[in-house]
Amino acid sequence: MKRILFLFLFAIVLTACEKRDIPTQNIAYQSKLVVNSLFDNENAFRVFVSKSESSLSGIRPQYLSNAEVLLFKNNVFIDTLDYDLVDNYYFTSEVAEVGAQYSVRVKSAGSLQEASAMATLPNLQNFGGLTYTDSIGVDGGGLITSQLNLNFTDFAGQSNYYRLSFLYFSPATQSFLPFDFDTDDEILLNPGTIHADDGSYLFSDALFTGRTRNITIRFPQITATGTPRYAVKFEALSEEAYRYITTLEQFQAQQSTNSPFQEPVLVFSNIQNGVGIFAGSTIARDTIY
Repeated sequence: MKRILFLFLFAIVLTACEKRDIPTQNIAYQSKLVVNSLFDNENAFRVFVSKSESSLSGIRPQYLSNAEVLLFKNNVFIDTLDYDLVDNYYFTSEVAEVGAQYSVRVKSAGSLQEASAMATLPNLQNFGGLTYTDSIGVDGGGLITSQLNLNFTDFAGQSNYYRLSFLYFSPATQSFLPFDFDTDDEILLNPGTIHADDGSYLFSDALFTGRTRNITIRFPQITATGTPRYAVKFEALSEEAYRYITTLEQFQAQQSTNSPFQEPVLVFSNIQNGVGIFAGSTIARDTIY
């Protein structure tokens, strides 16, 4: 739809001098179910359901509370999800298992087609954990420098996708937050790696397929002084989750520039007869106290 809108606006610019009217009222648009669920091995399934609207209509998409959302595991029915009227999502107590295949089917009243999707939670038994070195030297400003090192092994014979977050504990917010650091690591500095708005790094195993890797970062010792101090969140993403998150990051970055002459970014979707995402990630964590 973004591509259609871009071409339409471009046509207006080219034909403005001829003062011809563009018959937008005759452009047909077929609404679809929008289904969004990024699930993992730590939290129960949540599925957001809405209906797409034409960008020319001026109608703001609304959550649908009257849909039927069915969840299956390895082709066996598990549950019909309930609706949370406060937070506007469908939920179940089911938590995804690593290696299992899940599918969702969504039906809604009216003329909207039934939407469905299938996804498998990827394996992550290769996480070596986090090590911390309190003092490795002094930086250019005279501050003592500390170091964190992450170790993991990539599965051979397949394409793998990851998301990595280094975090420090903030006493003010009583939560773990991203922080700035220095690194020489080729993975984090690779042009193909996406540094997301939430501070995480998204990358594939193209540079190290089937190998054990160490990722090292450096930062001032005073970054965190209490306990706990630091944490790492390391995720194995399914290919669908990786493509969705990376294209969404690219789309949001493009929107912030607000230029009509950029090539439009199409956010990845794996919803059959609809739009959105149904995909999973397997999370591993480690904390330095």
